[in-house]
This record gives sequence, C-alpha cells and structure tokens, in this order.
Amino acid sequence: MRDGGGGAPTVQPGLAGVVYPKPARCLETDVLHWRPQDSSKERHRMQLPVPVNNDWLHILSQTSTYALALFDTNPSRTFALVPAYNHHTHELRFLIFHRGGLTSHTPLKLSKLSGRAQALRLIMTILLWSEPCHAGFVSTSNDFEYLIPQSSQNGEKHIRATVRRVIHNDSAHLRGRGTRVFQLFCQSLPPTLPLRATMERKSCRLNTSLPSTRTGSLKLTTPANAAADAVPDAQSFHNPSMPIFPRSNHNLEWIRPKQFAAGQGSLDIGDEVVLKSSWQADDRKNIERDFYRAANGSFGTPGVLCSYEGIHATGEPISNALFLPTQGEIPDVHWNIFNGKTPESAEARTLCFTIFTTIGLSLVHAESSYQLCMALVDAILGWLSVYKVGYMHRDISIGNVLLAERKWFPPPFAFESSSKILTATLPPSEPSVHGPCSSSNPESTAITFAEDIEQLVETLQIGKECTAFVTDGDMAVNWETLFDGSLDLETRSGTQEFMSLSLHRAMTYSTDYLQSPVDDIESFFWLACWAVLFNNRSHNQKRSTMEIEWQEYLHSADYESASITKSGRSI
Repeated sequence: MRDGGGGAPTVQPGLAGVVYPKPARCLETDVLHWRPQDSSKERHRMQLPVPVNNDWLHILSQTSTYALALFDTNPSRTFALVPAYNHHTHELRFLIFHRGGLTSHTPLKLSKLSGRAQALRLIMTILLWSEPCHAGFVSTSNDFEYLIPQSSQNGEKHIRATVRRVIHNDSAHLRGRGTRVFQLFCQSLPPTLPLRATMERKSCRLNTSLPSTRTGSLKLTTPANAAADAVPDAQSFHNPSMPIFPRSNHNLEWIRPKQFAAGQGSLDIGDEVVLKSSWQADDRKNIERDFYRAANGSFGTPGVLCSYEGIHATGEPISNALFLPTQGEIPDVHWNIFNGKTPESAEARTLCFTIFTTIGLSLVHAESSYQLCMALVDAILGWLSVYKVGYMHRDISIGNVLLAERKWFPPPFAFESSSKILTATLPPSEPSVHGPCSSSNPESTAITFAEDIEQLVETLQIGKECTAFVTDGDMAVNWETLFDGSLDLETRSGTQEFMSLSLHRAMTYSTDYLQSPVDDIESFFWLACWAVLFNNRSHNQKRSTMEIEWQEYLHSADYESASITKSGRSI
C-alpha cells in the first residue's frame, strides 16, 4: 500500500482485491492505494484487503487496521468486509466490522471439500452484489454529495447538496456512533424520483446456510429486480455489467424515510445547511430527535429542518441488526478470543440524520471578550429553553456550544407556563400551611426564581437577538427519569475536559453520582475557560507559564489530573 488509512501506517496485506475491467491483463504495478490521487489510478484502489497469518489474534489486529482504513476511505459505509486466512489451521473467515462490533461465521476449513464449497458460495455471492447496500453503502450519499429532504414537513421531495466543509468527523473508529457533521451547499433540484415501495424489490436468498454466529440461516442477498434509476446530473462511474464492489462512486437514489420528525422551513438552490449523521444505539435513537422536537426552535437552540432514520433503496432501515445475534444466542456465539466477559446484549445501532438550518462556529473564534460573554449568556438561555421543556443536556462542551455564523431572531426567551415544568419536577406533596406564595413552598420559590430570570433578561435587553446556541442532544436525558428511579446512577455523560469537579471525582473513584443540572452549569464555566485559553485570535501571542499549564491540564485525558486542576490544587 502506498498510503495509510484512518491514521494507521501503510500496510501490506497478504492478498488484495481490486476492480479491474480487463481480467486477462495484470496490473502494471503492485502498488495499491486506499485513495488514488487521480482517476488514472482508480484501478489501483484497494477494495478487498485479505490478511494471511498463522494466529487469529494477530489476524484480528491486522483486519482491524484494514477495516479502519476502509471506514476512513468511505466514511458513510455501513460495514467493512475483510476476509482473513489462517494458514496454520487452513481456516478462512469473512469478517464484518460494523458500528456495533465484529461479526463472523464459524471458520471454513479449506483443507476440506465442504469448506472450499462454502467459501466458493460466499465468493460467488459477493460477485452478485448489485446494490450499494450489498457492499455496505447508503444510496443517498457518496461522501461528496448527499440527497436530503427538501421540506421539513415530509421526506417525499429531496434536494441534492454537496459537502462544503467537514465540521466534525468521528467515523474513523470501528465501533460507536461514528458521528459526522458537514456543512452542505444545496446546488440542484433534480426531479423527484418515484418512491419505491418495499415490496417492489424482492431479494433472492440462498436457501442453504453456512455455519454462523447466528442460529438462523445466513441471509446472502443477490441482485434485486432492476437497477436503480439514475439520478439526473449524478456523477456516475459504475458499469451496470460489473458487480458492486466496496466503492463510493455509485449512483444516488432517494427513498422517503419511514421514521421522519418534522422541523421548520424548506430548502432551495443556494441554501446552506448542516447535516449530522450518527449511529445511535437503538435504545437511545429517539432521544436527540425528541430533544429538538421539544426545543422547537426556541431561543438559544438551532433551527432544525428535520430528523430522520436512514433507509436503504430496498426499503430496509440502515442498521447493523442483520449482523447481530438475538439475546438468547449471545452466550453460544460470542467469539471470546480476548478472554473477556461475554456481553449481556448486542450493540444494535441505527443510522440517524439531523439537518440544521443554523450554522455555527466554535467559541474559540470569538473576536472579543464581550462577544464571548454574550454568546455564553445566549447559550445558557438555550440550555434553559431545552431544560424547561423536559431535557437536561449533559454534554456542554466546546463542540456543542457554538457562535452563530449569522445573528437571528427566534422567539424571545420566556418561561411559558412556568408552573407546568416546576410542578412536573417536584413530587406531589400536601398543601403548605404557609400558603401558595410562602418561601417554604419549593414550587413557589422556584417560580419566583423563574420570574427573576425573566425580569433580568428584560432588564439586560437580551433573549431576543441570538448570537449563540447549544446543540447536540444525543446524550440528553428527560429529567423526569431523575425522579422516577429509572435512571441508573452509573449512567453519566459529558466531555471530560468540561465535566464538573464532582462528576470528575465520581468517575475517577467509580462512586455513585446522580448527574444534575448543576453539573451542566459548571460545564459552562470550564467552557468559558477553554474558549479564552484557546482563542484563535491570540494564538500568535506568547502565553504565560500559567496559561500553558492550564491548557495542558484542561486538555489532559487523565481524570485525576483534570480533577486536581479544577480544584485548584496544582496551579
């Protein structure tokens, strides 16, 4: 390999699969690329790395590196296929890396006729791939362009958008959310493609099965009915007569999402939006969607066009469910090669999208102390806007509190129906003998605080023109769970550099701790420190020794060091 992938060094697989239009000829060079620099080198693109070794533990290390490079090369892929061969045991495995972990079948013994037949069946099935989803790609993106909903009301119509700027990319990991955030430019309005019903496409499935980590049959999809309709103006490199190999230059096709949450607004040519994609755990995939729906574009929160779950052109949801065993199968199919604890459940994840119409910048770009101060005030009001409708953010950090690229005027900040939220958070109690307005009544006191905040907002003439907002609600919780006992005390969240001191201590010493709104408020303080210490406008200025030490400690990955720093005992 000439180039590395996912931050890994260059590698040299035992075998390599490429797409070459003239099988009778050999490549002029044995140098391959994960990302060819020009189209003339496209045939040298690594498509299918195959490690060969004599130890499965070492092979897994190699395949993880190759899978990481495949994800890094095509971040929108849903899985990465890496065949691996153990020449000591004569065993072949097809390893599938996905956002919930690693899935494989029982090893195929190539020293036996049955093993060779099963391996050939798998290889022939791969050669019959005809849809992007068969090779682990989504039909709505090629990593350079996206098809996204045009309106907030439904996902029937779509618009084409190109990637203008990569804001955040956490896809170069083999597990987890793989969050990616882009700024997109809406460039054309192709005719709306006819919606395909799920029944219009029927996959042929082999009725024979391989030994698998699942007790059911291994589903091997082969070509569906007809090729997907080409999107007008789409850049197409795929020859329909050739199989779909792991590559990102396929035709794009829009399918209306089945799970769609409406926001506000619509898109047209020339508009710019922010798209967030994330592989959310199935037990939390509705959290962020409900978070923004409850916020409803209130002050200090971003404008949201819509949120939806990804769907393949075949009508199936984009998830890793196909690769996971059932709950009862886990003890029997867990490949305990690392001698670890058998997991209690499989990590089911679904690809979720959110489109924002508000574009933000990092607080480190603040041009003055005044701008930073007002941005923090607006963001805190945004945090409070979300809290008063039922959600605690739990991840206040430099990436989740942003300066607005352009000022805008959302509905002014206000405590609508203050008593509703306050009575909902308090347990039922007997009427107070001191009367409804007594300071001994917690509800009355809280309402008084809310009124004081509204009065302060009015006096300072803030809460109307918004300069910053709080975003990213995938770690939020409904605060009602804080009172009904359904929230586990070990369920804590946050970005370590911005966690409160109490939360840091709890995580350092593994003690029970109920994360509360107070932790979020303290996170705003550490956020302010970070924005000042790492401000871009002063990066050429010489830092004092104390500033440098604070930068190092705030950026420390060590919970103990960060906790000591925040308590003021080290500086």
